[in-house]
Amino acid sequence: MKRNQQINHIGFAPWQDRSEVVPIVDAELPKDSLDDFIRDIHKAGGSVAPLLEAEIEHRVSAEAARLMCKALTMVLEARSPRMFIHQLMFAAGMTERSGSSLAAEYKVSKQDFQQGSRRIMEKLGLRKTRTMRDVKAREKMKLRNKRNHTHEY
Repeated sequence: MKRNQQINHIGFAPWQDRSEVVPIVDAELPKDSLDDFIRDIHKAGGSVAPLLEAEIEHRVSAEAARLMCKALTMVLEARSPRMFIHQLMFAAGMTERSGSSLAAEYKVSKQDFQQGSRRIMEKLGLRKTRTMRDVKAREKMKLRNKRNHTHEY
């Protein structure tokens, strides 16, 4: 494969329940799968790097667009869009402000604010940021804060 060769995208996979967009290098006939393209390029002594880079770029762009659409839909459906955006920023680690200061701004408890952020994080599949407690720490805190309401008489 030449260094400046154009990479195109075609949709195929009619035997599946959905079509899949797969990057291909200029080819005479469409192949059945990405594996077929990689095998053909490898047999010809070419490099699959441009093909893989194009495929990765395409998948990353598609996932980013999907997440953006999902996040914007969630903002539009939120009771308090401004607080939701701050919770989203907190969940993504995009704010230097603490959960306490953000909770105070919206007159909700720190726990409510952080639980909202955690729900957003889970719905969007975001990873825990440095400002968030891990699951073990949350369980310990829950046990520590649990009140015993049973009384013996």
